[in-house]
Amino acid sequence: MVDHPHSKPHNPSSSRDLWLRIGKRLQTRRVQLGLDAEFVARKLGVPRATYAEFEAGLAKTPSVLLGDLAGLLAVPVVWFFQDESVERSAAAETAATAAQPSIFTVATASEREESLLAYFRGMDFDTQQYLLSIARGLSQGLAAGDD
Repeated sequence: MVDHPHSKPHNPSSSRDLWLRIGKRLQTRRVQLGLDAEFVARKLGVPRATYAEFEAGLAKTPSVLLGDLAGLLAVPVVWFFQDESVERSAAAETAATAAQPSIFTVATASEREESLLAYFRGMDFDTQQYLLSIARGLSQGLAAGDD
């Protein structure tokens, strides 16, 4: 197989690193909340061994389950994808501007869309694809809740 000179090489290690980071964050947050892994697995409706693979970064956590985990662990879905240094920086910024409302609560739909697009463009292909599956899962979950 010959690589096209203009093609962007696929980087499987970045995807693996992403799942390792998500798994570590799952485990850290679960422990912070004092939750047992068996309890979390039961709440998700998956075998304990499957949940252990999620935490170990050995298996990709389905987007719908990430939504369920976000609710269970009391974090936004995006939290799973944030780098700890970004989180620390955001925490410092939040503390400095605690009296000001979040721009996302006051922004117009157009401004929110522009912001999402800017973040999306900064992601690698695998992360973009996963984010799209999360968005689909969340919108299906919201639509199901409308019944």
